[in-house]
Amino acid sequence: MPEKTCIYTFMVVKDGVETLYECYLSAKKILEENELEVDGEVISRGLIFANNSKYVYREVWIPVKKKTKNTIDSTPSAGSIVK
Repeated sequence: MPEKTCIYTFMVVKDGVETLYECYLSAKKILEENELEVDGEVISRGLIFANNSKYVYREVWIPVKKKTKNTIDSTPSAGSIVK
């Protein structure tokens, strides 16, 4: 397990194809709701075979940190919302 604070989730493996995009969408919602951003490399490893499921699951750890807010002294990037 990573040493950083992480979102722990699962990625479904359907017919040998990993559904990383679906995993990303659910993680993105968690990131936005909690004002977090990705902080490093996403780790995906291990396979979990569920007894009552036709799918295989892969564990995913997404390292996160609190989003940094723009301050008056910082220069906002293009498209950022400045309050």
